[in-house]
Amino acid sequence: MDEDLLSDLLDAPDPLSAPPPAEPEDGNESDSSSSSEPPLLTKEPRKKSALTYNKQWIETRYWQVWMHARVLGPMDLLRFPYLRSEEAVDAVANKCNLALQALMENPFLALGPTDEQDTGSATMWAILLVQDYYASLPEGWTVNSEQAQARWDVEYMHKQLFAHRGMTIMTPESEKTQTSYGKGQAQAAQLGKKTRNLDYVKSLGTDRHKKRVANLLHGLLLASGSQLQLPLLRFELPTVNTYAEVGPTKKLVGAIAKKRGDK
Repeated sequence: MDEDLLSDLLDAPDPLSAPPPAEPEDGNESDSSSSSEPPLLTKEPRKKSALTYNKQWIETRYWQVWMHARVLGPMDLLRFPYLRSEEAVDAVANKCNLALQALMENPFLALGPTDEQDTGSATMWAILLVQDYYASLPEGWTVNSEQAQARWDVEYMHKQLFAHRGMTIMTPESEKTQTSYGKGQAQAAQLGKKTRNLDYVKSLGTDRHKKRVANLLHGLLLASGSQLQLPLLRFELPTVNTYAEVGPTKKLVGAIAKKRGDK
């Protein structure tokens, strides 16, 4: 064999030890189907949630909570109303509005640990916010009898609402301008009135789900500079006060009970 040819063969690179082919230049992507390595999976941002909470959803949630609060209070539908005045209903609705504003600004606050998108029902929001209003009063999360204590159980409150499901309620919002949420009932009443149906009295779900919704609402309120009263996150019933029922003390307890709706 020619010595020059033999020298060329010996100097040729070993194909088994050859370096991998060079990476393609930008714009010259190679065929991914020929690669033995699986493509890297990247998690896309959740865009759906940002589109879900539009103005209509926000307004519906606000007015549903407002209607729930009225059923639990000054509509005189219950033997023992939880709220005694329209001002109390406004306070509940205004706190709901804080949570909704936080949700509009950052919809991803509603995503759970596995990226499920669940804000809970207006029914659960209303029950928690009505409880929060009561627990925020100077007397705190307390009642004056075991009977009154039992009425604050979330499931019992849900039964009161469910009994009035489907009823039509007049709301202080305009037919033309339906952006009055958060302005308070007194101001919104100037815009005219509209009727809505209390159709969304839904099941509260499992204990785990109820806790998730409570924590979600608490987180939304924290983002807006507020919060739920902490015993409500643990679904604790109000404490029963114990007083010596003699003399002026008995009269004072009776006056407080009458004002708050306790028996």
